[in-house]
Amino acid sequence: MLYMIENKYTPELLTGHFDDLRKAEYDMLRDSYRTGKMLRIWRKASGEGAIIIVDLPSPEAVRDWLASIPMVAGFSEIKVTPLSCNPQFKGMDRPDSADRIAETIGDTAAKTGEV
Repeated sequence: MLYMIENKYTPELLTGHFDDLRKAEYDMLRDSYRTGKMLRIWRKASGEGAIIIVDLPSPEAVRDWLASIPMVAGFSEIKVTPLSCNPQFKGMDRPDSADRIAETIGDTAAKTGEV
């Protein structure tokens, strides 16, 4: 199931060596991305946190995943929202959906000469 995680980051809450925590978090998030647990991450323009989309089987799995983030102690706020596909846009519930749709449209246009 897809979940949106929104956090507010307050670095003053962290204890420990910041550079070590930051590297450990980077490595953990890269691994999560590689294994398909984390689909996307955006930094808020304000610099005060991030929006993360994860694909995990349950709320407990989200809780455990969050607990494994090395810099989670610096999150002063965490909001988790379960997501579901909009029924008017079926098939667009995954990050690569837009690419697949664009390819399909491109293939159709190429076959009909509308490129």
